[in-house]
Amino acid sequence: MIVSIVGFIEHIIVAKLYASKHNYHISPNRELVALGFANLFGSFFHTFPTFGSLPRSAVADNFGARSQIFGLIAGIIIAITIFVLGPVFALLPRVIMSAIIIVASIGLYEFHDAAFLLRVRVRIQVV
Repeated sequence: MIVSIVGFIEHIIVAKLYASKHNYHISPNRELVALGFANLFGSFFHTFPTFGSLPRSAVADNFGARSQIFGLIAGIIIAITIFVLGPVFALLPRVIMSAIIIVASIGLYEFHDAAFLLRVRVRIQVV
């Protein structure tokens, strides 16, 4: 129950972030129903729960995606990469694979937010 609530909140945050960025309106009720149907349909095929993914949304936004076709194209490219380049990646040392992942994930980090938090000297308290 808690996982579904946290997932829904994450999904709404991502949806509101991009709704305000691109000037459109979202309805949290419709988002909840859509997530419910997606997870219900996926449960018949033993899939993982579906929630809003901030990294995937950031990549789609950076590429200028306008429809769900982006997900299909991205899935095809990932499948080709796994089958064609998978054997090549398997031979690489783990240090090189780590460097590839780090370089790819730097674009997802928002440095201006971290700089703002340092400027206002936010203290994180561990309870």
